[in-house]
Amino acid sequence: MGSNIVRLDDRRRADAGAQEASPFSDRMIAMSEIVSMAGRHRATIYREIAAGTFPAGELRGNRRRWWLSEVLKTLNHPLAQPPAPPG
Repeated sequence: MGSNIVRLDDRRRADAGAQEASPFSDRMIAMSEIVSMAGRHRATIYREIAAGTFPAGELRGNRRRWWLSEVLKTLNHPLAQPPAPPG
């Protein structure tokens, strides 16, 4: 009976490992991560959101989160470009 049970902690660790292994995995990120990636102040990013030049993100519960892919595209980050086809 115990061999089929997967603890939630184990599943979270496996998910975290998968996210770290692939830089192209899309996930929701917090403002603190955006600030560190963009090198801009939080207030500047919120001004850009109000101006419509930065994605507004989505409200998840009582916290706002952004899709990593949208943020990378907005920042013109090299990881936002799809990988080149082989050959």
